[in-house]
Amino acid sequence: MGLKYNKIDNLGKLFEEFAIDPDQVENQERANQAQKEADYFLNKEQEQIAKQALEAKKENL
Repeated sequence: MGLKYNKIDNLGKLFEEFAIDPDQVENQERANQAQKEADYFLNKEQEQIAKQALEAKKENL
């Protein structure tokens, strides 16, 4: 029986060592969402710059 409990205790220590903090998960999800939003707005800005560059090129032709 001692060995069985020792294995369980070792598993418990393993889970404690690699436990994921729910706050950490939530913070990571928020960071991921913020990154997606930043990427979206950056892409929109790049599209606008590309359109302006294309218009400027057309005007110069």
